[in-house]
Amino acid sequence: MEIIFKMAGSILVLGSSGYFAYSLNARLDQRGTELRRLYSILLQLKSEIQYMSNPLPICFEKLGGQEQAPFSDWFFNMARRLQDKDRMMFADVWIEETEQLYEQSALKREDMEPLFALRDKLGTLDTAVQSKALDYAALQIEHNRKNLEEESRQKKKMILSISLFVGFMTLILFV
Repeated sequence: MEIIFKMAGSILVLGSSGYFAYSLNARLDQRGTELRRLYSILLQLKSEIQYMSNPLPICFEKLGGQEQAPFSDWFFNMARRLQDKDRMMFADVWIEETEQLYEQSALKREDMEPLFALRDKLGTLDTAVQSKALDYAALQIEHNRKNLEEESRQKKKMILSISLFVGFMTLILFV
C-alpha cells in the first residue's frame, strides 16, 4: 500500500511541476499573441484616421467591435469616455485607459511604452502627425515582438528544464 502512495505522490509532484512549466510558457505565448494583435490594431487605427477620416471616438468604437478582450474593453471605454459630457482631455483618458489595459493584459511595461507615448500625438487635427506617430509605435511594438520571439525559445526550454529539475529534486526528498 505504501508503494502505491509513493507512486501517486510521485505522479502528482511531476505533474504539478510540468503544469507549472506549461502555465509559464502559455503566458509567454499570450504576450506574443497580444503584441501581434496590438501591431495590427495600430495599423487599423492608422487607416481609420488617415483614410476614413473618422474622429477618434468612432475609430475606437469600430475597433472595439472588431477586437477581443482586453483590447475591445480598452477601445469601448475610451470611446465612451471621450463621448461623455465631462469633456476630459484626450491625453488623460488615453493614459488612464492604457493603464487599465496594462493591468488586464499579459503585456509588459516596455511593450506599453509606445502606447503611452501616443498620448500627445493622437487627438490632434493633423492626421499626418497621428499617422507617423502610429507608424513609429507599430515599429516599436514589432521590434518588441521579434525580441520576445527570440527570447521565448530559450526561456521555454529553461522553464521546462528548471521546473522538471525542481520536480525531481522534490521527488527525491519525499522518497
